[in-house]
Amino acid sequence: MGGTLTGAPIPGVGVQKAILRTASGGMGDLTMGGLALYQAQDEVAVAWSGEVRAWGGGRTPVNGISLFAFDEEARIRLCRVYWNPRPLTGTGPDDASCVDAAHREAIHRYYLAFNARDWIAIGKLFAEEGSFGGTLAGPGLRGEATLKGVYEAAVTRFPGILMRPGQAYQAQDEVAVHWEGEAGSWDGRRLPIRGIALFRFDGEGRILRYRIYWDPRELLPEA
Repeated sequence: MGGTLTGAPIPGVGVQKAILRTASGGMGDLTMGGLALYQAQDEVAVAWSGEVRAWGGGRTPVNGISLFAFDEEARIRLCRVYWNPRPLTGTGPDDASCVDAAHREAIHRYYLAFNARDWIAIGKLFAEEGSFGGTLAGPGLRGEATLKGVYEAAVTRFPGILMRPGQAYQAQDEVAVHWEGEAGSWDGRRLPIRGIALFRFDGEGRILRYRIYWDPRELLPEA
């Protein structure tokens, strides 16, 4: 368990209980409800909203993204929570992003390059050992040639696909992003699409891991 306030994930049941007890003490009246769930292999990204007692008094809305990874018995082996705790703490950015400026710029450049079909530019955003994957792409692929092949297959399968980033939240070296856009379906219609992307960065601001979570079923003939 880990996240924006709790830090990098630390294993151990005892640690998880301690984190939850601490969170309950500081945010005892926090309520959360899932808005949308998207799966990629053994991971599920959840967009959520809720309310919490604000630092200045009263209750205020909060929003965020949680990532759950499961083992073969459907037990949670990882939970990460991405959000901006400013309503609770009274500190932090007032733009509701809580995202490092360099990371925000890299994400902006990623989507610009994708929509321009500039796979070389996207490849330059990745670290040499960087990996990418997601709902349709698989758990973790590497290499510029593989990236180019996967992305070209995606735009062939979903003609005219475009994506734009929305609200983003940071937890240490990772940024979770709501995204939306549109794509062509198998029967020629253009349909809205949306999902969640997770970017992990190295110390030089390059992408170490990129994962996309979404539901493409309405675009596919077998859906």
